Amino acid sequence: MKLTYQSLIPINDKTIDDKLSDDKLSDVKLSDDKLSDDKLSDDKLSDDKLSDDKLSDDKLSKAKDIIRSLKNPSNEADSFKNFIALYECFTPSEWLNPDILFEISNYIARTRSELVDLGTRLNVQVNLYLRTIANYHSDPDKILGLDYSNNIGCFALTESDAGVLSGLIVDVKFEETKDKYILNSNQVCKKWISQGMLASKGLVIASNISNHRDCRIFIIDFSSDSIKQSNESIKQSNESIKQSNESIKQSNESIKQSNESIIRTQMRDIPVSKYLDLAEIRFDDLVLSKSQVLDKTIPLSRKEILTGIFYGRLCLAEVVMNSISEFVNMVYNKIKDIEKFKKIGHYDYIHKLNNNLIDYCLNMKKNRQTLLTNGDVMRINCYKIYCVETAIYIYNKIHIMFGTHAFGFGLDYQTLILNKIAEGDTSVLKLACIKEYLNKYGIIRGINYRHWYKISTNPIKYVMDNKDIIFDEIVGSQIDIITSIYL
Repeated sequence: MKLTYQSLIPINDKTIDDKLSDDKLSDVKLSDDKLSDDKLSDDKLSDDKLSDDKLSDDKLSKAKDIIRSLKNPSNEADSFKNFIALYECFTPSEWLNPDILFEISNYIARTRSELVDLGTRLNVQVNLYLRTIANYHSDPDKILGLDYSNNIGCFALTESDAGVLSGLIVDVKFEETKDKYILNSNQVCKKWISQGMLASKGLVIASNISNHRDCRIFIIDFSSDSIKQSNESIKQSNESIKQSNESIKQSNESIKQSNESIIRTQMRDIPVSKYLDLAEIRFDDLVLSKSQVLDKTIPLSRKEILTGIFYGRLCLAEVVMNSISEFVNMVYNKIKDIEKFKKIGHYDYIHKLNNNLIDYCLNMKKNRQTLLTNGDVMRINCYKIYCVETAIYIYNKIHIMFGTHAFGFGLDYQTLILNKIAEGDTSVLKLACIKEYLNKYGIIRGINYRHWYKISTNPIKYVMDNKDIIFDEIVGSQIDIITSIYL
């Protein structure tokens, strides 16, 4: 098993109407005249040649069968079992093919949008854990090994003092000696770490105690013999991760896993993420060998490292747009024969919006390979911001227009807000986009001279006060937008 990028395999969505059935894959496209009211057209499989270890129709069908059959979790153990059942459908090498991951993630969004925990675990495991190792280590197989089911990881970037400024503040420090690294978190901790309690390994971003601009990524083995359990909240067998009914016992106290160097504490009472076993992780003179650093991060700056971790951001953007598209499609099918909505114009609005969202999802899929291959981070950031904030707008507008007819879909408002924060808070990303745009072009069309005078006299204050207005002027020049949502 070699964890290298495979050629991008064109894997395509099926119809919305039949909930992306698990028949043979089709090359979905919009009809030449007009989209049907509630579905995408089915076409033949693409004739592209697949790589030697291609994704078979049977494996994809099995994965979709599993997704449809999963029960909603009642605790972290159930959530983790669901994830393992899906994750073992493909090898890590197959998961690293972005079209496979995006296909499965979008399928979850359309058919099981209530399984936020499943989509999040998949994104953490593949885009943040596996892909970071594949990108930033010269020999990823040496780290991951062949027993991929026992290589469940977490990604420890966000810190307790950072909040939405995740990645901009890295106060967990490493000290380098001749033959080792020493990791300390001091007064802070890595926080909001999804899958942080059940992961057998973790990627930790830390900065050099001698130079805060020198950041590196380290891999830590949480399942080593040196880590002792302070209670029996988590039991892991020596076999591939198999959970018994009593694998996780929830106590009234914080769940801790510790030795003298590592403390993992489970975060409780967080309703929006209650099945993600979120962790706080602290380090106290944790000694790491030189082999535990992802060696390709050594010469890179913090910005260069984090800029290279963008697959999850685009994946999230597609997932959000697919979930809101299916939500609108569901409401449309409920109300399309109700006469009163035609009389007051609501039918025309949702009919057009439904078709435009289908079109938009297909265009995102069409543009995916180019964005990822080119590493077009600015456009990817624009997609993340636009898709999440547009989805929130549509979700609220449809509920106001159609009331209880909008009930019954798994997507909820809390999930949309979580998506706003995940993979880079949209407000912070807007500032990054504005800065990059100004550095690249020097001017923003649509901003009149009066505003430019304010920018020149106090640029930081102006941009902070008007980031939404400025970003709205930028985004249309970078990506497609849907004008019909504001009608």
